[in-house]
Amino acid sequence: MATAGTQLSLGGIGGSGGNITVDPTFIILDHGLISANAALGAGGNILLQGAYFLSSESSLTATGSTDGTVQILSPSLDLANALLGLSGSVLDVSSQLREQCARRLGQDFSSFLMLGRDGIETSPEDALDAPVSSSEEWKKQETKRKKLEANQ
Repeated sequence: MATAGTQLSLGGIGGSGGNITVDPTFIILDHGLISANAALGAGGNILLQGAYFLSSESSLTATGSTDGTVQILSPSLDLANALLGLSGSVLDVSSQLREQCARRLGQDFSSFLMLGRDGIETSPEDALDAPVSSSEEWKKQETKRKKLEANQ
């Protein structure tokens, strides 16, 4: 159950405030109101039972000629001690790059380039086609690959 400015109310003028039971896994109340109030009778009972309960400026009331009860059965969560601030340093990506591609090509740099048909960039709406190559072209590429592996 998640509420943001939502109201859940039961109540009556001459009777009791009624009973409200909410038992999902997550209960998140954000500026919400849950009330089991009565004008002349006894206030109702509110039971909120969940594995996680988070509330921000919400109101739970069970009032009347005799007050009702409000029970929250959930483990206490202290998020203030669970959150950490982010470090201000920026990750140096050069320590994350792999140099294998550059060594294979005998170069001191590595790159990736993707061009569309005939060297023209494809537009975002175009489908990406797989290149069709002949068996002779495939044999040439396989020979180059084996030579590169042998040189390592």
